Amino acid sequence: MRAYTAYRRWLGGNGRAETQVIRDGFVWGTFLFGPLWALARARWMAAAALAAGWLVAGILAGLAGEPSAAAGFWLIAALWSGFSARDLEAWSLENQGWSTADVVLAPSLVEAEARMIASDAARTADVERRW
Repeated sequence: MRAYTAYRRWLGGNGRAETQVIRDGFVWGTFLFGPLWALARARWMAAAALAAGWLVAGILAGLAGEPSAAAGFWLIAALWSGFSARDLEAWSLENQGWSTADVVLAPSLVEAEARMIASDAARTADVERRW
């Protein structure tokens, strides 16, 4: 089972909202592509933080001189990116006006969304406005 977090941004006083569900855990896209992954998802602050990390790794790799040490710095930066991507993404979303709406454990994204919608339906009659 994986943890999924729903983020919600309200679009006005009429109860309409946007919802995004994001899986927690390691992100291979960030491991491979670094800040480009965050840019593709419009997570500007996450992209800036990842770019700073990759820049530091590039500077250290350039100063290392030894190819194996340079590869080690790049591997460390890639691993850091993969493990911290979801936290940086949450930070970026919160600064864009999104807030945490729900957290659920589920075997898949579809099941997580179904559980979240059912939970939302228990609280309010207008669930379709939020999903």
